[in-house]
Amino acid sequence: MPEQGSTLRSLRQSFRNIAISSQADAGLVVARPVVPDADTAEILDEFGDTTIIEAVRQFLVINRWPLIPGGKTGFEPSVWRVSPSHELWLPLVHQDQAVGLLFLAYQAPRQWTGELQRQIMRALDDLTVDVALWRSHVESQIFRGLVAQSQDGIALMDDQGRIVYANSVHRRLKSRLGDGVSARRPGWERETLTPFIENGQTRWLHNRFFPVVLPDGLVYQAVIQRDVTESRQLMQQVEQSNRDLRAMNEQLEKAQVARQTFLTMVTHELKTPLHLMMGALDTVKRLRWDSPEEIWTILQDSAKQLELLIDDLLTVTRLQTGSLAVLREPVDIVREVEQCVLCWKGTDPRLEYEPPTQDVPVVAGDARRLRQILDNVIGNGLAYCQNRVSVRVGRDRQAIVVTVSDDGPGIPEADRTRIFEPFYRGTGARPGGMGLGLAVAKGLAEAQGGRLMVTSSAAGSSFQLILPYRPKRRRTVRYRWAAYGAFRLPDRMEEINA
Repeated sequence: MPEQGSTLRSLRQSFRNIAISSQADAGLVVARPVVPDADTAEILDEFGDTTIIEAVRQFLVINRWPLIPGGKTGFEPSVWRVSPSHELWLPLVHQDQAVGLLFLAYQAPRQWTGELQRQIMRALDDLTVDVALWRSHVESQIFRGLVAQSQDGIALMDDQGRIVYANSVHRRLKSRLGDGVSARRPGWERETLTPFIENGQTRWLHNRFFPVVLPDGLVYQAVIQRDVTESRQLMQQVEQSNRDLRAMNEQLEKAQVARQTFLTMVTHELKTPLHLMMGALDTVKRLRWDSPEEIWTILQDSAKQLELLIDDLLTVTRLQTGSLAVLREPVDIVREVEQCVLCWKGTDPRLEYEPPTQDVPVVAGDARRLRQILDNVIGNGLAYCQNRVSVRVGRDRQAIVVTVSDDGPGIPEADRTRIFEPFYRGTGARPGGMGLGLAVAKGLAEAQGGRLMVTSSAAGSSFQLILPYRPKRRRTVRYRWAAYGAFRLPDRMEEINA
């Protein structure tokens, strides 16, 4: 490609030659190459007398651009425009495109002889070639400027895979990735995604390969590269947000189902003991038994069942609203366990108690809430055991451990992480209950600075209530219910248990 200075000098020299050979005052206007289809020409450059140039500009405005559709040549009227004042307008046509307009003005009428026509045509051909070269140079400069300023990597390769042009972005990427990102067979059209490391972070490069076919049939391979790390991350964030929204929708749907199930269970569970009590009282009224011990037992058991259900519901409500008060006072945990076992053993002989083999100190807690924990855990074990449920109390250096073990079928692995969720009833759940017992027990244990844990196998399940045993002065602390039965313990709990 000729340099800009030499191309411009050649163009000006050709213009002077045609002006001298035609013995006319002359003006030349070259159209801007980027708008060949515009309604009026945008001037790329102009030569000649300023008065003549202004006349050429006015001519372009009146006659619109391009002047010669189809690129005709010769002295046809549509090509040569002669005005009454002896002016000649000559379009410059290159590859069927009007690239400029030459204006010749004569002081007197001229005879358009064959020799004069041939002379002007030769000069016009030379001028047209120079204008085409000039336009090509301008187009090349525009292209190179755009490519150089592009934020994308751009390269052009020949049929041997050699790079014939590359901007600075492509060269920078090539220094990191090697030749693999640009070595492609000409004619291929494909897209790839390539990872690379920059400043210790993985980034992603999108490569688009496509052929560039020149008019002479020569095929080059072009590649456009773009760093899509941010857009890829944004897309991943959008996908994650969509997954989160779907998960939230599923949770909302499950919550709706759980709400309906809860209402059904509450109605059933509260009505069952009431119906038993009402039936027993009706039997007493009808039969007038002298020794209604059996009836009193039914009434007592039903009343206890009703009390436990209502107690769990009230506890859940208070935990959710943050209004649950937990006392911090010395509690003889062995005594509480023995009394609880005694009450349950009167109704179910499968319950066994193993007395501690060492001294067990008092704990700082709420005796009523500890009994509620024990009732819920023991009741759960009796509901699922085959032959026995054992309760034992032990201690280590920092905590007291109350263990409730059963010989039931065990807890499925999929349910072990959810059995402490409120209203959750796992696979193979027994009839009865609202799924609150274990959730309430875990919440009350954590509210008193302890933990409730479970281990399970095919031979049965074992729940461990772990309580610190450093009693402090009586104190009331409030706790708030968190998602799925977890509790937020205040920072001052460490001071209470210290």
